[in-house]
Amino acid sequence: MRPRTATTAPPPPPPPTGGFDNYAVQHDASAAAALYSDSAATRLAADGQAVAHVADQSGLSNNATQPIVAARPVARMSGALAWLEFDGLDDRMIVSPDPSWRGADMSIIMVVRLQSVSSAGARVIAGGVDGAYVALYQSGSTSTALGQGTARYVNGAFIAGNTRGDLYTAWVRDDWVVIEVAGVDFSNANFASGMQFPGWRSDSNLANCEIAEVLILSTSDADANRADIVAALVAKFGITS
Repeated sequence: MRPRTATTAPPPPPPPTGGFDNYAVQHDASAAAALYSDSAATRLAADGQAVAHVADQSGLSNNATQPIVAARPVARMSGALAWLEFDGLDDRMIVSPDPSWRGADMSIIMVVRLQSVSSAGARVIAGGVDGAYVALYQSGSTSTALGQGTARYVNGAFIAGNTRGDLYTAWVRDDWVVIEVAGVDFSNANFASGMQFPGWRSDSNLANCEIAEVLILSTSDADANRADIVAALVAKFGITS
């Protein structure tokens, strides 16, 4: 009889955002026990239910919450994926201020699906509760007032354009896209009451969108791990271009 050769179990699959795991904020709507319908985070949200609490997967308890019932997004689920659906009217989630994410040189990476609608005003995907927008877009706009951040990316590729219209063209696709704003100064006083997504200053310029992931990490970590993080997100959400 032929001797049996020893076998080893295959390695576990990589985390949903690649091998990097040093996030200050990690909101993954598809993760187990991520979305809750109550503020106390005791009842998991089902498809179609309003979400009051998004559990932070970073281990730092930087959860996203919304105590106002009318301003809660809706949970959507399909297969292994889940996301938050925001109505563009008053829905928004808030991350309380914490030194772990309020650094002076941070990156925010989001997996979003933005609606291709023209608007007289900009639409903000993330911003400060007290002011300062971080990620925004505006169809046809030549304004270079882009708010916080020094570099912007789409699916890991640097966006050379520097207008709100350029960001609209890059990010708005009616399908999932990975957006990033790097070099964000979250230590700015406008984030003293927290960060929100979408919108800024509570209910200003809220984007009508769907958001599946929100990640915050240092810009240096983002620069070193961008390709790995984006590749994992692209594969997870079936992004093809």
